[in-house]
Amino acid sequence: MAMCAMSSLDTENHYLCACGVDRAACGACGRGWAQGPRARAQALVKQVEAEADVKIAATAEVIKKEVHAVCACGVDRAACGACGRGWAQVPTLAPEDQLPDVSMAECQVPLGYTTLVVRNIPARYNHGRLLHEFGGNSGFDFLFLPSHRDQRPAGYAFLNFRTHALALKFQKTWHRACLEAHGRVKSLHIVAATEQGLAANLSQFTPRIVERLRRIGLLPIFLDEAGVCLDPLREMQRHGIIPVPSDGGRY
Repeated sequence: MAMCAMSSLDTENHYLCACGVDRAACGACGRGWAQGPRARAQALVKQVEAEADVKIAATAEVIKKEVHAVCACGVDRAACGACGRGWAQVPTLAPEDQLPDVSMAECQVPLGYTTLVVRNIPARYNHGRLLHEFGGNSGFDFLFLPSHRDQRPAGYAFLNFRTHALALKFQKTWHRACLEAHGRVKSLHIVAATEQGLAANLSQFTPRIVERLRRIGLLPIFLDEAGVCLDPLREMQRHGIIPVPSDGGRY
């Protein structure tokens, strides 16, 4: 009778007592437990999962101390496209209140680089408001705040400076700082841009792009050495981005 019961239960792959009674229904008869195929498989899965959890926990501890790859433009390798500038290794970022001094960020701006990308700009900021807070006398001659097709700011801006020293000074002042109306957005994060120099940045524009930006009022800002705003269309003409009208007027 016991053998029949065990044979029947084993086909259902339950835990079985050696006496042939399902484990859930059997008392402690002292004869030991036997496992059906499904029970053995479930036990194996649990064992593998337990071992995996231990390995994952150990790996997580190692990752905290290791380094991860970032592109030389300052963007994490997983998020950056192939810009051709090679990869650098930097320590895994700690929480913002534990980050090292800004001098570490300065090292990410190679010697001679003059163009910076400023990230984490609140959506409420436009070109004019950003210029007002940064100040026209900060040493940059170009400021561009890209936008999405629906005209919402993309959350980052490009600034080109007249010298490498001015770029480093600006980064030291504003990196991990907050704007007046920053809100809950992360503090500013400033690194070297992929495209370097005014000419390289302007080469990203085409007459069609310039016309679209002119139509929606989002043309970049150009400044002279005194910090005075210049006519953006005339500057685009001067740099050969858009043609000069035959009558010599504006585009």
